[in-house]
Amino acid sequence: PRFRKPPLMYWLVGGHYTLGAPVDAPAWGRLPSALAGVAFVSVLYALGRRFIGRRRAFAAALAAAMSVIVLRQAKLASTDMWLALCTMTTALTGALSLRGASPRWWLPCFLSMGLGFLIKGPAAIVLPPAAWIAYAWWRRGRVASPLRQPAFWWGIALCVAI
Repeated sequence: PRFRKPPLMYWLVGGHYTLGAPVDAPAWGRLPSALAGVAFVSVLYALGRRFIGRRRAFAAALAAAMSVIVLRQAKLASTDMWLALCTMTTALTGALSLRGASPRWWLPCFLSMGLGFLIKGPAAIVLPPAAWIAYAWWRRGRVASPLRQPAFWWGIALCVAI
């Protein structure tokens, strides 16, 4: 049944073991999830600063870092922490582009969407656009149309290529 799963997590774990870690050291197998947990908190703070300010973003990142769910998933060698990282990055960078910050945000948006698909599958492609639709509805009339932005289409091409 494991061979029906997307391959990126297995590539990451296998890559750590090929760096010379002893096979009986389970920490090496958990390292990709732990790094995803650190990246999750860091990206939450960095992108949250653009939406809610520095102090609130710090509070959100601190709450995430102390969350039992984030700590547990970052400790396990599973795909869930990577999916959370990729989904949050995709949703927030897409919202930044819709907000009009810069159309260049579409490229990291679709990069993280493609990586999320390689980590977990279709959930990484379905969930962020739902967040974009909710964001566009909430800010009716104040969002930039992505269809007229070349970076949006280049981002889709990047996602498909991944």
